[in-house]
Amino acid sequence: MSSAGPGPSSSSVQARIGLPIHRTSNASRSTLASSTSTQQLYPLLFTAPATRKMIGNVRLAQSNYIEAVALYTEALAIYKTTGSEMGRANALFGLGGVRIEQSNYMEAEALYTEALAIYKTTGSDMGRVNAIRGLGNVRKARYDYIGAEASYAEALVISKSIGSDGNRAKALRGLGAVRRAQCNYIEAEAFFAEALAISKITVSDMGQANALLGLGDVRKAQYNYIEAEASYNEALAISKTIGSDGNRANALQGLGNIRREQSNYIEAETLYTEALAIYRTTGSDMDRANALLGLGDVRRAQSRYIEAEASCAESLAICKTIGYDWGRANVLRGLGDARTAQSQYINAEASYADALAICKTIGYSWGRANALLGLAGVRKAQSKYSEAEMSYAEALAIYKTIGDDQGRANASLSLAKIFIHNASYAKAKALVEAAASISDRIGYGWGMDTSNELLQEILEVEGSPNGRSMTSALPTLAHVKDSAPLASPPET
Repeated sequence: MSSAGPGPSSSSVQARIGLPIHRTSNASRSTLASSTSTQQLYPLLFTAPATRKMIGNVRLAQSNYIEAVALYTEALAIYKTTGSEMGRANALFGLGGVRIEQSNYMEAEALYTEALAIYKTTGSDMGRVNAIRGLGNVRKARYDYIGAEASYAEALVISKSIGSDGNRAKALRGLGAVRRAQCNYIEAEAFFAEALAISKITVSDMGQANALLGLGDVRKAQYNYIEAEASYNEALAISKTIGSDGNRANALQGLGNIRREQSNYIEAETLYTEALAIYRTTGSDMDRANALLGLGDVRRAQSRYIEAEASCAESLAICKTIGYDWGRANVLRGLGDARTAQSQYINAEASYADALAICKTIGYSWGRANALLGLAGVRKAQSKYSEAEMSYAEALAIYKTIGDDQGRANASLSLAKIFIHNASYAKAKALVEAAASISDRIGYGWGMDTSNELLQEILEVEGSPNGRSMTSALPTLAHVKDSAPLASPPET
C-alpha cells in the first residue's frame, strides 16, 4: 500500500513512547481495543496515535512531509493494533494528503479509496467528504477534470448537508481550481471568492491563504496584476504567521510570475530562488519543477541561455520522474524558446512539437496555443511562411476560445507580420488594430507599442507611391514575438 512500508510494529512504538509492552494474541486484540479497564490502565496506548495524527496534520500543513509520513505511519500501526477503524481511516487520509503533495498519485488514490471505504462502513459523513475531496485532488492532478469536478461537487453536497463550512470551502476551492485549469476564470474567481468568505467567517487562516492564492492565480491569468499582487501578498503574510512554508513559497512564486510578466527579471529571479529554496526543503517535487521553469524563463529573457537550459533540464527531469505532464509541456516550450533565441531551429521545433503533443493528450489548451506560437515562430525564421501562418492562426483561435487577451494580442501581431510579408496589408492592418484595442483595454504596454510600430510600417507602405517592398521592413519587426513578455502557465 504505502511506499513508506507498513510502519513500525506497535511494540516498537509503545517502547519508544514509554508504554509497557504486552504481547496479545490476534483473538484478544479486539477485546484489548474495547476494554474500558484496559483504556484506563494504559490510556496513552489510545491517546498516542491521535496525538501523532494531530501532529502529522500540523507537519503536513507546514509542508514537512518526512515527519508527517513518520507520524501518520506510526499512528496507523497503533490503530491497526487497537482495532480503531476510524483512527485507521484518519491516518490513511493523512498519508494520502502527503502523497499527493509529493506527486505520488497512485498511492494517494489507494490511500483515499481505502479510507473512504472505512468511512462509508462506519457511517462517518465528515470522513467521507474528506476522502471524496482527496480523490478529487488526485483526479485534478491527473487532468481528469470531469472526474475531479464530480468528486468536488459530491463533497460540496455532503458538506452542505452536514453543515461543515470548512469542508464546503475546501470543495469550492477544488471547483475553482478545476475552472482555473480549464481557463474559465469568471467561474473560478467566483468559487475562490466564496471559499474565502467562508474561511473568514470560520476564522480559518489556512483556508484564507489557500483561497487567496487561488484568487491571485486567476487574477494574474486575466492580467489583473494589481489585484493579483494584493492577493499573493495577503496570502504570504498569513502563511508567514501560521508557519506554512508551502503556501509561503506558493505566494512567492505567484509574485515571481507577476514580476516576470512585467519584465522585472531581477526581482522575479529573487522571488523564484527564494521559493525554490523552500520547495527543496519541503520536498515538493511538482512545485520545485515549476520554480525551476520560472527561473529558466527569466534567464532566457536575459539571454543567459546556458543557465536557462540548465534550469529547464532539471525541471524536465523532475517532471518525467513524477509523471507531471503539464509541467513537462511547459518546460519543453521553455526549451523551445531558449533554442529559438539561439537560432537552433531544428532542436527548437522538436521541443515545441513534443510540447504540443503532450498538450493535446492532456487537453491543455493554453499550453497548446503557446506551443503553436513557438512552432510558428521557428517556421517563420526558416522562411516557412505558409506553415507559420497556419500555426499562428490556430494559436489565435485557441486564445480567443479560452479568453486569453494577451495571447490573442501576441498571436495577432505575429500573424500580421506574415500577412505583411505576403503583402496582404488589409488583413495585417485588421489584426494590428484588433491587437492594439486589446492591448489598450488590458494595459498591455508591449502590445500597444508593437501595434503602433507595425501600423506605422503598414501605413508607410500603403502611402508609398512605389509600394515599398516589405521585405526590408522584416528585420525591424523581427522582435514582435520574441520580445513579448511570456505569460505564466495557469496553475493546475
